[in-house]
Amino acid sequence: EAAAAVTSLTRLQIVHRDLKPSNVLVNEAGQVVKLIDFGLAHAGDHSKIDKKNIVAATGTPVYLPPEVLREERVTHKLDVYSFAIILWEMLSRELPYNGLTFQEMVRR
Repeated sequence: EAAAAVTSLTRLQIVHRDLKPSNVLVNEAGQVVKLIDFGLAHAGDHSKIDKKNIVAATGTPVYLPPEVLREERVTHKLDVYSFAIILWEMLSRELPYNGLTFQEMVRR
């Protein structure tokens, strides 16, 4: 259900910009109830998002794709990448860049 929600955002040209486990509500049966915290969301033409200090204005660094960390661009793929990191964390019980500094994450 979470994948379907992310797919719906993509179809609607909405970038959540801060997908992380705490923004995915799940009920006791393990079903996704809703995605929350659209405070950083952007709809429509993503080329209009201000590229200056984009990391500070876009989500939690560990869930952001490399191109955003390098301040290159923001697209709907940001949410797909963030969702993949959430899945990675669920399966491995750790983050892919666990223990690295922000600069090391960007470099890798």
